Parts: sequence; C-alpha cells; structure tokens
Amino acid sequence: MNASVLQACEGVLAGADGLDDEVRARLLAQRAVALCESSRLDEALPDSERAMELAERSGDPELVAAVLPARHLALAGPDWTLERLDLAEQALGLARSVAAPIQELWARVWRTDVFWELGDIASVDAEIDRLASLAHALRNPLAKWHLKRFQAARALLVGRYEEAAALSEEATACYPRENFMAQILHLWFMSAIDADRGESTWMDSHRWMVEDRPPTLAWWSTLSWSLLSAGRRDEALAYYEQARGSLRRVPRDARWMITMVLLTDASFQFEDRETAEICYRELLPFQDRFVASGGGTVACLGSVALFLGMAAMTLGQFDDSEGHVRQAIQRNTAVGARPWAARAELVMAELLRRQGRARGQALDLARRAARTATALGMNVLRTRAEAVIDDITAAKGPVLLSRREREVAALVARGLTNREIARTLFLSERTAENHVQHILTKLGFGSRAQIAAWAVSEGLSTPAEN
Repeated sequence: MNASVLQACEGVLAGADGLDDEVRARLLAQRAVALCESSRLDEALPDSERAMELAERSGDPELVAAVLPARHLALAGPDWTLERLDLAEQALGLARSVAAPIQELWARVWRTDVFWELGDIASVDAEIDRLASLAHALRNPLAKWHLKRFQAARALLVGRYEEAAALSEEATACYPRENFMAQILHLWFMSAIDADRGESTWMDSHRWMVEDRPPTLAWWSTLSWSLLSAGRRDEALAYYEQARGSLRRVPRDARWMITMVLLTDASFQFEDRETAEICYRELLPFQDRFVASGGGTVACLGSVALFLGMAAMTLGQFDDSEGHVRQAIQRNTAVGARPWAARAELVMAELLRRQGRARGQALDLARRAARTATALGMNVLRTRAEAVIDDITAAKGPVLLSRREREVAALVARGLTNREIARTLFLSERTAENHVQHILTKLGFGSRAQIAAWAVSEGLSTPAEN
C-alpha cells in the first residue's frame, strides 16, 4: 500500500509543475505519511515541512487542518516533543476557528502523548477528562477508541491490571475485528500486562499476528522482552539477537523510545555490555522523560532513568547507575507508578548488593519491591526480589558494623536517645552520636527508624515498646 501511494504521489509531483499550492501541499502530506510508515523519516520530514509551509501561506484553515497530521507523524519521535505540543495548540486553534471537533480530538490525543512523555501525569489526567467529554459529544468510534486506550494505559501505569485489560477490550471493540491496527495495539497492551505479571499468555496465543508480517526491530525487541518477563530466557535470546543486530539502524520515529528501553532491559538481563553502551548513549538525552510514544501511546513504562540505571550498571558505572535509579524511584513513586517503582527499588537493591555495601538499605529496598510485587501479582519480579533478599540475608560474611556499632544499633531499636545510649555504654554523648551517624552511613539509611528495623531483622534487638 505505501509503495503504491508513494509511486502515485511522486508521479504527480514530478510531472506537474503547474500544480497549485493546495494540491501540492496535500500530495506532499500524503507522501510524508507513506514515507513515515515505510520508516523513511529523513525524507518525510522535509515533505511534511514543505506541506505545512504551503498550507499556512494559503491562509486556508481547512488546508492547514488537512496537512497537520502528516507533520505530526513526521515529528512523532523523541526529539520533537515540544514541537508536537505546538502542533496540538495549532489544532486547538483550528477547532475553534472552523468549528471542527475532529481537530480538537487530534489536539487532545497529541497533548496527552506529550504529557505521558514528560511524566506530567496530572496533565494526562486532565486531558483524559477533556477527551471523555469530547468522545461523549462526538459519539464516534475513533474518539471512544482513543479515550478507552488512554484510560487503559493510565490503569496499567499504577498496576490496576484487571481494569486495564477491560478498558483495552472496550477500546478494541470500537472497531471490527478486521481492523488490524486496533488488534495489534491491543496485543501489545495485553503483552505489557503479561510482562508485569510474569506471563506470556497473550503473546503465545497471538504471536502469529506478528510473525505473519515483515519482521521489524520493534517487534523483535517486544517479543524478547515479553519472553524474558515470563522467565523464558532461551526463547527470548533468539529474538534479542535479531534485534541487537539492527540496533544501529533504529528509525527515530514513534517506536524509537519503546524499542530502545526494551533492548536496554534485555541487555541488562543478558549482561550485554556492547548493547548497553549504545542504549545508554542514545537514551541519556532523555533521562528526565517517561517511556511513551509520540505517535500514540499504548502504555507508559515509567521513568527513562530506570533504564539508564540498568545500562550504567551493566557497564560497571555504579555511581551513574545509582543516580539514575534513585531518580527513577523518586519519579515513579511520585506519580503512583507502583510496578515501575518496584522494579527500580529492586535494581537499586541489586546494585548495592553487587557493590557489597549498605546491606540494610538493600534489604529494605528488596523487601519493598517484593511486597509491591506480591500485592500486584507481579510473579517474576517477586521471585527475583525474594532471591535478592535470600542472597543478602545469607551473606553474613564480614559484618558491616563493628561490635560497638551493633550494640548502639540494638539500643536505637529499643528507643534510646543518644544521651541514654551514652549512659548505658559509658560513652560521651558525642561519641554515641558519631556511632549512630556511622551506622546510618554504612547501612545507607537516613533515619533512626530504619536502624531500628534493621536491628530487629538482624536479631540484635526486639522492637521498642510504645
């Protein structure tokens, strides 16, 4: 289809010097869309730009509205996020000036995608509310489809899996089963739910939808991720090898971000330094973003910082990794993205364990990840977290704290102040204070309550009575 469209557009554009600007703008826009869908982004960008120039010069708002989606599609990659926000504002202006609700629909969809990418979930919620009102007014399948799939993505972000699956089913039901786009996006979404739960049910039963079509890097990376999430490493490796072989040719389009982070995750699990290095370098400019698509977000995979932390850890850049992962914990927690906060906590626990430091903090993080995984039904993540907990608790080896520091930790757990600790151990209050600070530093803690919990878990003390 794209080849025939391209051929038709190129034939008309090449052989008709006398075309008026309106026809030329429409043809350029149509060719730009076909080029985008053929992953020929470098050619699509100038076509879409020229189409917009001609449309705006014409002063015809209907012509601008006609070519605007082509320009947006050409700019759907991660480098053009703010430019797409400007296009959404332009679409809103057109909706008001020519009373075209469909332009407002595109504006709301485009704005929602941008806010997913920026991690501005409060604005995502506001746009979904506006989209709900618009869908009610329009009463057409396209508006309802966009609304339900965004609501599904919102539920998935916070780990409400049953609700997310039901909403995605509602979205898909807006179109006949023959609508391939609706079906394939539903497959990807349900595979994301499976990935959180440590299953591959949907991908197993619908893999034919992918394998019957020409292979793409995006689907190789998705299949690898889906199988890895279910603990099927051997099967995942075959797809991963195909994906990593094409890594240097990833088009920077709407699928670029998701492809890169899935490959980063896989390179972390396969300990593939070469791929991790490429992914780290490519993703670093987007460390403050969230993982989403500028061309129609299907699922938001939390903070990009988590995947940077994974890549840096694979490369042995532990300080960089810690900074990224702590950022990911903070950002994912702030927006209630519990599945992604738990993943980040577990990566942080693994990082601390690998370095042999802050055992108490590592144990606390792994336990938090395990609790979240258990509550949400994230089976593979729970198993990984429990393995990390077992490794940490079994690693008695050299004790991290000195004998005196362990005595102080036990007294902290009993609720004693520094002055009371000093009196009990025949120390100066300043010395007792220094011991507490050393314990906090060695264990990577920030409060006396954490020392107390650690001391109880180590059997040094029983909880203080209130």
